[in-house]
Amino acid sequence: MKNCLTVYFTVIILLINLLSCQNLGVGHSEAGKVRPLKDTIGFAQYPWQMDSLMARIERTGWKRTAGLPWKLVICPHDDYTYVGSLYPGLLQNIKAPNLILIGVAHKAAQLGIEDSLVFDSYASWKGPWNNVPVSSVRNEIYNLLARKYATINDSLQKVEHSVEALIPYLQYFNRNITIVPILVPAMNPDRMEECGKALADAIRTVAKNHKWEWGKDFAIVVTTDAVHYGNEDWGGIDRAYFGCDEKGNIKALKHESGIIDSCLKGDIVPEKIKLFNTFTLNQENFREYKWTWCGRYCVPVALYTSYYLNGSNPLSGELIGYSTSITSAHIPVDDIGMGRTAIATNCHWVGYAAVGYKSRKEKDMGLVTLSVINIRKEPGHASELVSQSILGTPVLILKTNDSWLQIQTPDNYIGWTTDSSVRPMDSVEIAGWKEATKVIYMENTGWLYDTTSEKSGVVGDLVGGSILEKIGESNGYVNLILPDGRKGFVEKLKVMDFDSWEKTVTCTEESICKTALTYLGIPYLWGGSSTKGADCSGFVQSVYFRNGVILQRDASLQAMHGLQIDISDGYSRLRKGDLLFFGSKENGISHVTHVAIYLGNLEYINSAGRVMINSLDPTQMNYNSDRMNSLLMAKRIIGVGHDSGIVPVNKHPWYQISK
Repeated sequence: MKNCLTVYFTVIILLINLLSCQNLGVGHSEAGKVRPLKDTIGFAQYPWQMDSLMARIERTGWKRTAGLPWKLVICPHDDYTYVGSLYPGLLQNIKAPNLILIGVAHKAAQLGIEDSLVFDSYASWKGPWNNVPVSSVRNEIYNLLARKYATINDSLQKVEHSVEALIPYLQYFNRNITIVPILVPAMNPDRMEECGKALADAIRTVAKNHKWEWGKDFAIVVTTDAVHYGNEDWGGIDRAYFGCDEKGNIKALKHESGIIDSCLKGDIVPEKIKLFNTFTLNQENFREYKWTWCGRYCVPVALYTSYYLNGSNPLSGELIGYSTSITSAHIPVDDIGMGRTAIATNCHWVGYAAVGYKSRKEKDMGLVTLSVINIRKEPGHASELVSQSILGTPVLILKTNDSWLQIQTPDNYIGWTTDSSVRPMDSVEIAGWKEATKVIYMENTGWLYDTTSEKSGVVGDLVGGSILEKIGESNGYVNLILPDGRKGFVEKLKVMDFDSWEKTVTCTEESICKTALTYLGIPYLWGGSSTKGADCSGFVQSVYFRNGVILQRDASLQAMHGLQIDISDGYSRLRKGDLLFFGSKENGISHVTHVAIYLGNLEYINSAGRVMINSLDPTQMNYNSDRMNSLLMAKRIIGVGHDSGIVPVNKHPWYQISK
């Protein structure tokens, strides 16, 4: 009888365990256990280590600052000595106690895991002050995703270091956090969006059931290190895409800046997430790097999750800081039982980007009020001119600094302009502007007059592509009002109804070339993008905008879009309006520095000193041998259709009435 009872209770226990495992979708689990630390060298494991680290970081000049709570952050996960103040600078404004931690799955390929979000079954994770509980909502989220989108693998979770890097700093700022760790292995871009949307749906359901508010009750933390660069100690792999001398490292940092500016800062939108894929994934094989961000899968999934979770009000990203393992002020850690897990040299370094996301402010949109406004890299008139925007362009206002506004233009470019250059508008005001009758200025330059006469006084100047609100007509003139309230008149023949223009404008080979030729002689201006002056990419962007298409701002970004045209054996496949890109190529990575528009008959037009025509034919007087020696590629824009870097004006949400 005793043996029967023993067998009976054993079976009951086995059934309970089996049902528990089935609930988590895993055959073998670490259910009920504490997840131990993998890296005890690069990261802190004791309270006194964290206290000492923070004291040392504060001695470097870092100070804790108040700010609105982040809903989402992108945080590095490298050794604390290298990343330094970026950790607390970003994570101090995670205010929510319940955290969804989305990490890299470095060892997933070795375990044959891909295409699914990877959960764990631990009860808690080791933390400096105490073990950090895994939230009970983990099971709820997992059960909503199981089989199709998620799996559990404690073996992978146990050997992964990316998520555990976050816990000591998060616990430093809040001892009562709970976590939901999720790892993202290799998956193709479409699968990333599928998983991100599914995770958003699951989080929304769980948050509703628990009455959680995003930012206050829960937040999402995704972790990635930026580029892993160099040709030394990377397991025999050469990752020095531009070389690892000073010049090569500068190029690499500029490439990093392009990724962050165009993909991670400003609004989270699918087009920018897809652009991040283009930067980081080998387009022929998504399992291979194009540019070595280890979070090439988890970052897009987290961004898609946030995009679909936030609905019609996209989160806006702010770069808190960027550094590298060779440029940061290393925090001394050897005397507190910590160290380094990798070298840091000019030929072996890692980049770190810290980005925080929150909802927009009430008056977060605006309209450009002047014919052309200057957009600078930093707030201040002495800062580098990086771009321009023209009258009537809708912009997103990201933040303020005294009399300066950080804005994002419709091409996703971000920079600083004076607050007198933009009229801030709330959602009602911007909706009213979208619905208002507007005109677009069709000439290259012109004037807005006081009265219906060219002999009258001048209200202001205009450039091609300016958009103005119409309030009447009189004597062959249109009465217009500027975003800042100024009123004036312009000849009716020089403008076109904006709605009609949007519906009828066609981007053709002939229209692009015709527009481009009207810019001949316009002076080159670094950062310029108007008919007053333009750099190479600003010229191209302005020409295409006036034909109804918004391109990316920089030549290096423009080169990532469109249909590649084979010019390896000559130029017979080129068509008018195709873009020619120039620069250098090192280790398979193109470093684009110049762009031109092909005119046909082996001629191209570009801004170089001034807008001029050059030839591809070496027998012609206007052949530029230096330029042709740097020809990299050709791309076709016309007829390609809408992609993340080729957006018709009539498809861009900032110009269109929400439906």
